[in-house]
Amino acid sequence: MNLPVYKFIKLKNNFHDDINSIFKTDLNLKSPVVFNLSDLTYEITEQIVKFIETYFKVHNLSLKFPYPVYVISKYEWIVSEISFFQNEKDLPQFFSKKDTKINLKESQLVLKTKLLQQELVSADPSSYEEKIKSYSKKHKVIYELEVERRSYQQILNHLLKETQEE
Repeated sequence: MNLPVYKFIKLKNNFHDDINSIFKTDLNLKSPVVFNLSDLTYEITEQIVKFIETYFKVHNLSLKFPYPVYVISKYEWIVSEISFFQNEKDLPQFFSKKDTKINLKESQLVLKTKLLQQELVSADPSSYEEKIKSYSKKHKVIYELEVERRSYQQILNHLLKETQEE
């Protein structure tokens, strides 16, 4: 059975009352965070999204690292760094876990991950975000070249097959 490891936060119209208990600098340090704003009006949703983005910028935190921040809303956003989804089913499946006990090797990896998370907290988010973007761009180029190579390989195989039939 897969269980989401997301930290769900459902905000209401009077979200200002909950701000101090919800918004802390370690908000997305241990798991991905999902703000459920599906029951709110457009205006309140817009206020909350702006508040979330401002909070992360003011505290020099990243909306993507160490874990991403998502919003569930019936309204789509174009001008936001936050990823929006219509419902919980649409959230990335990457952050799902199986309901099993961890073995020794996995527990050692968990400890190592905790140490790396602490390093991320003390680092500047903009610096490693740029490194990751650069790294991902290189992988996209490799992927595109591989797609091109495969298409040429298919054409070559097709031509070779035709010449063998003649």
